[in-house]
Amino acid sequence: EDNVKGKIGVAYDYFESYDQKWFIASECLCLTKIPLPEFSPLVMPASKAFEGFAKKLLVGIELFEADYFKRKNSNFSRLNDYNNPKRKAICDKEKYSDTMLKRISLCLDTNRNFMMHSDESRITKVDSQEEAEEKVNSIFKDTKEIFDYFKDLYPLFSK
Repeated sequence: EDNVKGKIGVAYDYFESYDQKWFIASECLCLTKIPLPEFSPLVMPASKAFEGFAKKLLVGIELFEADYFKRKNSNFSRLNDYNNPKRKAICDKEKYSDTMLKRISLCLDTNRNFMMHSDESRITKVDSQEEAEEKVNSIFKDTKEIFDYFKDLYPLFSK
C-alpha cells in the first residue's frame, strides 16, 4: 500500500477501496518476481483500477452523470464527442482540459483495453517481468498526472 501511495500520491485517497486493492495487487505481483509464460496478469489489476479511476473522475468533473456507469451498455464515447456540451464546458474551463481528456481516452485504450483482451495481437502481450513493471508504473504515472491536473480545477474530494 505504501509503495502505491508513494507512486500516485493523493490520488490514492480518491480511489474506491476496491480500486485501491487492484492497484496494490499489481504492485505486489510485480514485487514477487514469479516466473510466468506471459506477464499481462501483473498489469491487469492496475488496468481495472485505472478504469475505475477514470469512471469516478469523469463523473467528478461532470462529463457523466453519477449513475451513468451503472447503466447497461455505458461506455466512454462522450469522452471523444467534441460536440457534447458537457465536454465543451470542461474544455472551456482551462486550456489544457481538452488535452487531458484526450489523454484519458488514450490511457483507457493502452492501460485497459489492450491489457484486458485475449488475441494474437502483439499489443495485448507482456513478454517480460520488466515490461510488466514498466506498464504498471506507467499506469501509476498516468493516474497521478491526470488526477493532479483535475484536482486543481474541480472539488473532486467533495463528491
